[in-house]
Amino acid sequence: MSVIGISTAEQDQIHRMLAAILWLGNVQFVPHKDDDNMSQITDPDITAFIAYLLESTPELVSKVLVSRTIETPRGGRRGSVYDVPLNIAQAESARNGLAKAIYDRLFDWIVMRVNQAMQARGEARYIIGVLDIYGFEIFDHNSFEQLCINYVNEKLQQIFIELTLKAEQEEYVREKIEWTPIDYFNNKVVCDLIEAKRPPGVFAAMNDACATAHADPKAADQSLSQRLTACSHSKHFALYDGNFTVKHYAGDVTYMLSGMTDKNKDQLLRDHLELCKGSSNSFLQTLFPEDLAQDSKRRPPTASDRIKVSANELVTKLMQ
Repeated sequence: MSVIGISTAEQDQIHRMLAAILWLGNVQFVPHKDDDNMSQITDPDITAFIAYLLESTPELVSKVLVSRTIETPRGGRRGSVYDVPLNIAQAESARNGLAKAIYDRLFDWIVMRVNQAMQARGEARYIIGVLDIYGFEIFDHNSFEQLCINYVNEKLQQIFIELTLKAEQEEYVREKIEWTPIDYFNNKVVCDLIEAKRPPGVFAAMNDACATAHADPKAADQSLSQRLTACSHSKHFALYDGNFTVKHYAGDVTYMLSGMTDKNKDQLLRDHLELCKGSSNSFLQTLFPEDLAQDSKRRPPTASDRIKVSANELVTKLMQ
């Protein structure tokens, strides 16, 4: 890290954040002694140490893990504010969401610093880049990670078709060059099957399932199974027995529904955002630049949203 200009102090903060993420994984919940629909933390010493790492208070860390603040708007003005207790499933989801958020922001920060270190010193009209692409993955058990990787491969295959096969053969026609036409499968239909909003593709169905049953992963997976029936119109898609199959250009891949929506969730609760921005740790504050004063009602982007945006930006850059 020193080679790319990350200072010793910044390296210490990176390790501190990683320690906090690992310790969040040690937080366990049991039903509250007064109400089974509420949860409580089994070992307060763990949250106390997490508070030390995040430079916050043990009370606040415990609060954001077992409850959620809900505000009811009233005529465009601030309404009543309630602390709603979380059950065990909801508390585990909140714990995982906080750990994922810190890890995600830290990863993006490191990537940003790497890009800064590699940035050209002067203006350049052309650039040479190295595209390290994923290999197409077909395992015995395929999940959300394989779906995202194979989706990106589909997008890159689409570029290859457009730039190499389709464009070259169209040029042969214009130039009246004799050649043997090459038959190829235009995989745009597969890309649309995964990323389209209308009719809803796999990612859209997944996002809807996360929004309607976000607290219970099993309920969200069941909701996803129901919503994926909208994709059955495509001959490149099949849904059965808790799995679905996509006919990719490289072969048929069967994906497990179990755990799919939980991996797609990338939602940061406002309580978690306030925890991180209210920390005494300036590095942690830097990772969360959002303005708390803004009352945004837009659904935060999910993991599939982000991979889709990233893939399309890559395609746009490669097509230039």
